[in-house]
Amino acid sequence: MVYHYMPVEKEDNRYHFKTYFEPNIGLRIRTGILNSDGVDTKEDPFQAEYPELMDIGIMEQCACVEVCKVDCYQKAIARTGKNMSVEDFVWLIEQSRGKTLQVALGGAGDPDTHENFADILRVCAENNIVPNFTTSGIAMTPEKAKLCRRYCGAVAVSEHNAAYTAKAVEFLTAAGVKTNIHYVLNRNTIEKATEILRGGRYREGINAVVFLLYKPVGLGRQELVLQPDDERLTIKSQ
Repeated sequence: MVYHYMPVEKEDNRYHFKTYFEPNIGLRIRTGILNSDGVDTKEDPFQAEYPELMDIGIMEQCACVEVCKVDCYQKAIARTGKNMSVEDFVWLIEQSRGKTLQVALGGAGDPDTHENFADILRVCAENNIVPNFTTSGIAMTPEKAKLCRRYCGAVAVSEHNAAYTAKAVEFLTAAGVKTNIHYVLNRNTIEKATEILRGGRYREGINAVVFLLYKPVGLGRQELVLQPDDERLTIKSQ
């Protein structure tokens, strides 16, 4: 069964605009800045008084750091702390109820490997905040995919060009989860990305392929960063 979130209509008391959010389909609409009579001036609000989308790093441990072998920008292999407790997570979420619309769960590991993964998703839902997250997919299971279907707005799977990537996508799409592929662009992956664009659909059932720039931080290496003058970025006329 899919959790039914309640639509949100709220007014920003500091910057004077209204937000309408239909969480069950991910539709968000903002007005422009409202004047003293409540009329939309069409002027785009620069910011909100409280984050409508919040990134929360719940992971301090990476269960798959010895398996995935990617240039982790979180440098998870060096982390020694504990994952966020459910109590701390509840404290954050309860303060954000009615103000934050969605949370992106993250940190130095896959959120679906958190020891209280199901509880964290449930806490979000009970406070009418939609959870989303990105995973390597190494530890994804059909049971976790069903939890994602029940509570999550979307799940992104990082493309590691490994069997576990395809398996995670298979589990998520089979469960009916809105599933994206996150594909990191660097000097070694740009040609494959071009093939993806030319080939149309990437995998059956996915929502989108999202291209992300490679970060030269953590375990990232400067020599892999795409340069603006790379000829492979040039659009050539036919």
